[in-house]
Amino acid sequence: MFNAEIWDHLKHAADFGIGGVAAEPTLDWQTVLKRKDSIVAKHVKGLEFLMKKHKITTIVGYGRLTGSAQDGVHTVECLRQTAKPAR
Repeated sequence: MFNAEIWDHLKHAADFGIGGVAAEPTLDWQTVLKRKDSIVAKHVKGLEFLMKKHKITTIVGYGRLTGSAQDGVHTVECLRQTAKPAR
């Protein structure tokens, strides 16, 4: 998101009195993706730290809501574990 905001500002740099910016700024998509990946990795490590600190068990996989009273987790091994929410 921040990259898009910067891009928009660069396109209109002259409106803000900023000179020296190329008439047609270019975008290095590989650099954008590299920056995004580093930010995601930083946040993942932070969340992993907090989960471990608070002794929360994690299961690697993806979640999907399967109904009003069911939660499903599909692990990397494609095993399904269901847990009914606490009431």
